[in-house]
Parts: sequence; structure tokens; C-alpha cells
Amino acid sequence: MRQGKTHVFAIACTLTLIALLTGNARAALLLYEPFDYTSGQNLAGQGGSELGFDNGSSWNFGGAHAMTITTGSVAFGDLSVSGNSGYAASDNPTNEISAAIRAINFNIAAGEVWMSWLTRTDITTTFSGQGLSLNSVGGNQDFALFSKRNTSTGAGVIKYGAAGANADTGAGLVNGESYLIIGKFDAGASGNGTMWMVSESEFASISADGVTEAELNSAVSASRIATVADTTMPVVADNGTLRLNVVDTTGSAGHAFAFDEFRVGTSVADVTPTGQVLAKYSFALPETGTFSGPQFASSDTKPSTTASNLANHGFTGGGADKYIIDNTTFNTSDSTSPGLNLANADDTSATNYVSFTIDPTENAEVTYTRMSLFTGGYFANDEYNIELRVVIGGGLEQVLYSTTNTSGTANNSAVVPMSFDFADFTSAQTTEWRLYVWNADDNVGGIRFDDITLIGVVTVPLPAALPAGLVMFGLISLRRRAH
Repeated sequence: MRQGKTHVFAIACTLTLIALLTGNARAALLLYEPFDYTSGQNLAGQGGSELGFDNGSSWNFGGAHAMTITTGSVAFGDLSVSGNSGYAASDNPTNEISAAIRAINFNIAAGEVWMSWLTRTDITTTFSGQGLSLNSVGGNQDFALFSKRNTSTGAGVIKYGAAGANADTGAGLVNGESYLIIGKFDAGASGNGTMWMVSESEFASISADGVTEAELNSAVSASRIATVADTTMPVVADNGTLRLNVVDTTGSAGHAFAFDEFRVGTSVADVTPTGQVLAKYSFALPETGTFSGPQFASSDTKPSTTASNLANHGFTGGGADKYIIDNTTFNTSDSTSPGLNLANADDTSATNYVSFTIDPTENAEVTYTRMSLFTGGYFANDEYNIELRVVIGGGLEQVLYSTTNTSGTANNSAVVPMSFDFADFTSAQTTEWRLYVWNADDNVGGIRFDDITLIGVVTVPLPAALPAGLVMFGLISLRRRAH
């Protein structure tokens, strides 16, 4: 029997709805460990209901390295990060191999396995190493990403499969810099494993619209990419473990590194989530002594939120009484010169501030994750306090982040980056964001800002009645087919 147009349309609506609801089913974040435990505590014994681990399980630890929780995340561009991070350190190691292990509760019998983790090496020796691995029930490190191998080369290494097939990168990591370690493996089949040790600048060049494998291959230095083949067809099995390895086989200067944001998924998008730019104030010419106009507008383009112009509360213009100036001190910011120039920043309490609002559209919810900016003082070695506060829905002002910064060693030093990694929160209401600046010693003349950027994730839920209505309409039409 020939189907009518209405019947075909009903089926199309039903299938479209199913696609909307299940379109991401093949890609899934399976494990996430943000290390949001109490700062100062030992990693051993920490855990609870984090995604991908046995419920109620905790980290077990063995070895001489101390692994603790430290305040703040390992910040990495616009990668989504949360809360605190972990830290491993040893003052005088001698032939030690330490490991923190925790049981997982998921399986990957076939398909792609993606892993990522953040690391920053602070102290390293020639024969020291650090890595993350998914281990089989038998203990094999079937999927492993070492950001530093305990050999004379100090390079990274990828290990793949029960036979321990492995390959080194051509170069190691630079002390003091953060890297995102990403790995891709094939489960349940012979295939290749690839490891990318991604620098912050490389990630920034490809993260604006989500990261792809092709972009990793083109943006990451070839000396920090390694590929290895395996034929043992390993799988990720429930009751296996996630293992953080620390190796030190020298008794000299010790070894220390930060670690954060462990993720396992089935796509590169799962393990490289990025926030969206909700507001960005990079300022523009002409120079002006009036705090109004398009120079103070946000450059964000998100259709689900609206960012207001930046507003002034108490500051005067610096220099020749100008709020925006074209000056080489801003050349180190992302957008370079010009930038915001504020005097009267020497109040002894939090009185003066600049602010802006974020207004979500109807039904939109925003999860706010962090703010970044570039800043610098007028005079050498001046200290100034910067505090980020928020007002949600016209309620009470809340302090999100406080810091004390020091100007450069010379007058009018170049601006430097600063990040405010506050605890994530979600709101559908209008939020007002306030940056206070003051100095308790009354000895700072002014402050400069550029590229004030707010990062978050916008979600717009489907109307609650729409799915049921469409599904019912589709089912009724399908039932009519039998007549």
C-alpha cells in the first residue's frame, strides 16, 4: 500500500526526534576524575561516586612518593577544568616506583578508546617518569600514556596491548609548562595507538570549535607525537583499574609534577571538552577619555547569551585621563594594543570596580567555569589586589576569587596573563560580573587590563512536552499503516 505524505512526515518527525535524543549515543564520556577533594589531603582514600569508578571506591596507593591534593586546577587554555588538582613529589627518591590505583566500572569491547590528562612537571631528573594507564583485570597496562619515561631521553611513551608494544616521542616536556596528554587506541581489534603531548599554545590554535584528530596531527609538534601498532586486541574490562604511575630511579634532585582532569571516552570530543566564550573585552581604538561606546563592547558571538558593554564604577582614566590607550605594554596580550587604562586603583579597600552582565535567552542555562585576562600595574613592584565577584539574579554579591598580583620589575611593564578558576556554577538568571581593584598599602597608582574573557557552557533544553507529543504522533501514524 502506498504511504501518504502525512504518514511519511510522521515517520520523519519520529526518526528526527530519535536522532536528536540519541545522536551522541556512540560518543560517551566514560570516566572523569577532576580531583575535587579537600586541598592538603593525601590522595590515598579519596573517592566516592566519580564517573567511571566503582561506586564508593577510593584511590589506593603504594610507594614512597607523596601524592596530595592541592588548591586550584592545572589551568589549560579553554579546556574545561574543575576545582583542585593532584600533586606528586619526592625529595630524595631512590629506585622507587609508586602507583595510585582505582577500580573502574565500565567496558569497551570494541571501538575507539580515548584518554586524556593534564600534567605539569616542576622538578625532573633524567631517570624519572610519570604516566596514566587503563589496566586489565590481570594488571597489564593495555592502554598507557607516559608523559615522561624513565630513560635518558626523558621523552613521552605510549604503550598498547598485553605484549607491551610501545613507542617514544622524539622530545620531552618543558619544566613548568602545562600539557594535555591525549591518546587514541583501538579496542578489540588490531590497530594503531597514537599519543599527542599537546602544549597550551597548540591547543589554543585548534580548540575554538572543538578538537578533531586531524587538527591534533597538524597542530602538535611531530616530536611530541608517537604511534605504535598492536595485534593483541585488548579490551577495557569492568573490574580493571585506572593507574597513575610515578617512577624515579635516581637519588639526586627528586621528582615533582601536578596532574589533573583524567578522562576516558569513545571520541576525541569526550576527552577535550572546551568552554565557550561568553564575553570578551579586547577594547578598540580610538583612544577615549569617556567610558562608553563600541570600544567597550564584548566580541562574543553566542546567540543564547547577551553580554553588556563594560561599565565603570569609580575609576578614572590613567595617563592623559584616557580609559583606552594605544601602548606597547599591551603587546603581550592576545589582542595586543590597545587596552584598558585605569587610575584611582590605590583605594585601601574594595570600592572601585568594572562590571558587565550576561543575560541568557529564554530557557537557556549557563554553566560558568572561569575568567581570564591580562593585567599589569603602572609602577615597578607594586602589589595590587584583584577580586572577582558575581551577583546572580539581582541577589547578594558573592566573592568568587581573590588574588594579589605584583607589577613587573620596571615601570610600565608588559601585561601578563591571569586566570580566575572559580568553582563552576549554573544559572538561568542574569549575572553581573565585577572586577574590584585596590591596594591596602595605598602605593599603587593604576592598573591595566586587556582581553577580559569569561568562559562557560550554554545549554538550551528541549521543551518538556515536545518529545512525548512527537513520539505519540509517530506511533499513531505507524499503527495506521496496518489498515
